Amino acid sequence: DIALGSVSNDLQADTINDESGTNQTLENIERTTFADGTQVAFLKSWKGRENVLLHLTEDGKSVYIHDNIVDWKSDSNGNVYMFRWLEGEQKDALLHWSPETDRRLVDSHVTSWEIASSGVYYFQSQSPSDGKADVLRHWTLETDSVYIHDNVVNWQVASDGSVYMFRWKEGEQDKALLHWSSETERIVIDDNVESWELTGDGVRYTTDGVKKSWSI
Repeated sequence: DIALGSVSNDLQADTINDESGTNQTLENIERTTFADGTQVAFLKSWKGRENVLLHLTEDGKSVYIHDNIVDWKSDSNGNVYMFRWLEGEQKDALLHWSPETDRRLVDSHVTSWEIASSGVYYFQSQSPSDGKADVLRHWTLETDSVYIHDNVVNWQVASDGSVYMFRWKEGEQDKALLHWSSETERIVIDDNVESWELTGDGVRYTTDGVKKSWSI
């Protein structure tokens, strides 16, 4: 078994030896380079494993991060988020990696997710940790996972790292549009909302046939 952080001396000037009998050229490998020079590469196969993420070090080594990766994205600060399908406790798991922190689980049973300047937002159709449905959460290294709201129908991340969400719920907040950020937490913008779209500095929406706009 290949452990997290296992180092291989299989990285030459422009190839990775995946032990399949041929070297894979770096030009043909999906990879990203961060501002500090850190490189992460994705290989379909590597040392008997499939869909593997590697950290390519400056001294010519490849360091194993994880396998069975379905999707992965990185931000400009050197954070890598990866998504895996796996049955059991870590079913549909979202994970985080950086050279400083190594690998850690964000959460399991993740339906969709999006990186923001403030961290990562993720949506769970069913949350086994608290039994809630259609839950939106936010995660950073500093805060860990933060619950935002349940019964969320749809949501969009704004350019400032905050999020807007729409909920159907009978009662005082029927068809409500809300805003959340780590600084302001949750704000109800309006209810009886018929449509909405993000603008450069806020949101435009229609309620009871009247067009309105809102910004923080």
